[in-house]
Order: sequence, then C-alpha cells, then structure tokens
Amino acid sequence: MSRGMPASIGDPLNIGDDDLLTLAQACKTLLHDTVKPATLRAEYARGRLEVERIGRRMLVTPRAIREMREQCRDKRSAHDYGLDPHGETTELSGQQPGSSSTEADISPQDALSAKLKVLTGPSPDTSKRTTGRNGARRARMQ
Repeated sequence: MSRGMPASIGDPLNIGDDDLLTLAQACKTLLHDTVKPATLRAEYARGRLEVERIGRRMLVTPRAIREMREQCRDKRSAHDYGLDPHGETTELSGQQPGSSSTEADISPQDALSAKLKVLTGPSPDTSKRTTGRNGARRARMQ
C-alpha cells in the first residue's frame, strides 16, 4: 500500500492501514470527531501514539490510531466475588462468597488494647536540656 495522503479522505473504506493522515483528518474520519487533534497530541506526549513528523506536521496512520486505542482501553480487574456472565457465583479468592477476614494473627480487640496502651503511656519529654551558664557550672562540679 502506498504511504501518502489518500485521494478520498472522506471515505474511511478507501484509507489503508499505512496511509498518512493529519491529526484533524484522523479525528474526523477514524474517530468520528469524538476527540480533537489536541487529544491526539497529548496521547503522543504520553507515548501511546506513534506519529510521523514531516516538517511541522504530525501525521498518523490508521494502524497507529488502532494501537493507541488498544493501549487506552480500560481493562478492569476481576472481582473476588460476584456473578459470572452465566449468572453463577464464582469463588476467585478461595474464600466463601461474601466472606471477609481481618488479620488472623491478632483480634480487633487485641489491636485496640495495644493501641490504647501506647496512647495512655507517658509522653516523651519535649523540653530541651538547659545548657545555660548554671547548667555548665553544675556539670563541672560533678
């Protein structure tokens, strides 16, 4: 396929994977004006869109737009509970559905007791030691 501007930009069926398009043309024909050229420039700056620079123009191919869209897809992680598409309950984490647990080593009551013990203990001394004339004189006498 030739690398250059296709004759009929208005018809996306006539655009090959390696044909060069300006950012505005790509927005209009490939992305149906859902994004602006500034968005494509931002995706280029993020490293998700491959462009060709000819002079001051930034040109993209339909293939590059498709690859950018793949990278931008929101890939949600699987839940540890819930229903699969067929309506059956799944157990992905090895626990019973709907169950949760806290740290097995310490009960919540023991954790609270330990925290209260720290909070009710004596505060550290926040005053600086006196280093004035009298303090230095006492230190020499001892």
